[in-house]
Amino acid sequence: MIKKEIDPVFGEIEFKYLWKKNENLLLWGKEFPISIHVADLDEEGILPIQREAYQKSWPHISEFIESNKGTLLKYIQELAGVPLSKNIDDYLTPRSLLFERDGSWGVLFDCDFDLEHGVALIFKEESFQVSSQSDFI
Repeated sequence: MIKKEIDPVFGEIEFKYLWKKNENLLLWGKEFPISIHVADLDEEGILPIQREAYQKSWPHISEFIESNKGTLLKYIQELAGVPLSKNIDDYLTPRSLLFERDGSWGVLFDCDFDLEHGVALIFKEESFQVSSQSDFI
């Protein structure tokens, strides 16, 4: 069963295994539909640390991704094993933004070179790192 709420920070959001809402992300001159996911344990609810992470990250998410473009390209180049063009959107498609219960968050991308695991740009402990989605989720 899907439960819906109006959260004071996230706005209208629904619960089915985790909290979720849909947004559009303007990135690399394109608009991408993405899902905002907020992890929850046994329907305990959204934590203040998750709300704070969302408030700090969402207004600047395109800037965070763009400022980590080189690291993202290097990571997918290592996956592909070949030199890549500079057009990162040829390889990555943002799909969701996940807020974990510890306040860390990550942008999850589909990746042409790793269809099973994808790529994650993770913000944890005041720094960014790039890894597979399975290392974050």
